[in-house]
Amino acid sequence: MLLAEGILLHVDSEACVFDRIWCCFEIYVSLTRPELALDIVAWRDDGSSRRPVLLSEDTLPDESTRTQVLREEAFPIAMLQRGLRTRLQDGHATVQHDRRVILDYIAGSVDQANASLHGLLARVAWRPALMRGLVEDFDQDQPGTLSLARVLHDDVMNPRLHLNLSFLDVVNRLALQAVCEGFPANLTDLKLAFQSCVHVDDDGFELLSVHLPTGLKVFHLDCIGCQGITNHGLALLAKGLPRGLAELTLNFDGCESISEEGIRAMTRALPRTVKKFRGTFHGTPANCGFASLHELRVYAAGNKRMLQLYKNLM
Repeated sequence: MLLAEGILLHVDSEACVFDRIWCCFEIYVSLTRPELALDIVAWRDDGSSRRPVLLSEDTLPDESTRTQVLREEAFPIAMLQRGLRTRLQDGHATVQHDRRVILDYIAGSVDQANASLHGLLARVAWRPALMRGLVEDFDQDQPGTLSLARVLHDDVMNPRLHLNLSFLDVVNRLALQAVCEGFPANLTDLKLAFQSCVHVDDDGFELLSVHLPTGLKVFHLDCIGCQGITNHGLALLAKGLPRGLAELTLNFDGCESISEEGIRAMTRALPRTVKKFRGTFHGTPANCGFASLHELRVYAAGNKRMLQLYKNLM
């Protein structure tokens, strides 16, 4: 384990891995050592064939984010439900001495490890659950007992949340409200992707703007092709950004109701703590992009000629 770069967890059809104390211990080690990746593979039965499906913390080599999302949508929901019910301290062992030693070792932080495991699975389950209307009630065998938003919110030791809900027509204000309810209090790094979500609009942005965690330092928002977002929504978002935010990335390509006026209003409302900025607004009436905060400010000041000169020099 000391030499490992990560752990690959193989979940069989009975999800026995969540019942074995040694497997639980390896999960625990991975979750308490942030430098270790935890990937999970399970078999999906399509009736006439079975195939492995991988959940990975990051995209695979040469894999796009959309390909990763489509791959993970096929992961068996039942396995995720089982994992979300797992308590690492309940694992069994053939040799009882092993179980006692492991339980003694993890006793001080087992609740934290359980919350981290459940948070990881909730992040992975969110997209397929949203497609099935199960985000707030994920376990249909025990209705009302398993909310992904509550699970995610309780993962207080994880400062990072990356959630990709792109290309889903079901992403609306209610779906955004559930996302906001899932923000852990200590979140510092947030990445949200809503590319081509036709129901993401100014009302949803207003909701998002008032629920962003106050300790947020890094925020990446992808809303490419979201036609419901206007200058008003962009200004609302900027005004709601946490006052300690340091790094901001915005992608609004193809949002046809965002103009120069909206970008200028956004610039005026940015927290003074923002030091790093990247933004794209291609395919909008403004049709521009910015590789730095300086470029954005030059543009907002109305000096397009100076901006072009600066870009040429860079």
